[in-house]
Amino acid sequence: MVAEDPLFRGGWTMRKFKATVINDIWPEVIFFTGIATMVSIITEMKIHNLAVQNSLLTT
Repeated sequence: MVAEDPLFRGGWTMRKFKATVINDIWPEVIFFTGIATMVSIITEMKIHNLAVQNSLLTT
């Protein structure tokens, strides 16, 4: 029988957040979300076309 981990018993706490992968990767997620947002804004405002050619997607 597997013993229950006391860290994951009860409600959501800061200890549980620190034990997840999300705590380790959130800076990278925020950074790449910002980059994707900037690319979308630049492309939508027609400042520069940052689209990828279809032929590059097949290779």
